[in-house]
Amino acid sequence: MKTLLKPVAALLIAGCSFVAVPNFASAKSPLFNRFAKTGVAVKAESFSVTIHKLGNSEIIRLFIDKAETKRLYVSLKDAEGNSISNFLTEKGTGRFSKDYNFDQADEGLYTLEISDGKSKIIKKIKLERVRVKEVTNLSVE
Repeated sequence: MKTLLKPVAALLIAGCSFVAVPNFASAKSPLFNRFAKTGVAVKAESFSVTIHKLGNSEIIRLFIDKAETKRLYVSLKDAEGNSISNFLTEKGTGRFSKDYNFDQADEGLYTLEISDGKSKIIKKIKLERVRVKEVTNLSVE
């Protein structure tokens, strides 16, 4: 009985280690956010972008993690290509965030572009209000 107990205990311990969170899914990794379905994460050469919808609101939060000291150009456009918001980030590295409130915006498709001059990330944002229950559907593609 004792000879079986040690291998069974070793297997249980080994099995538990595989249940733990994998190394690639650290809480600081944009990949973790994608797999945890808390946001949409995309990576370019010198920066990565994560977009979250905040709760039951019509607000999205843009996170930009910059690895290089380049300025990034961020632009939000409506379906017709009209610019709604444009700005340049600071030159430093690190994390930057900005909230976009779609509370007063018209329904439709919006485009968010982030560029460092060499790489560009484009995300489509669809704003659709469901009037039956006063529920708002805001998705990032």
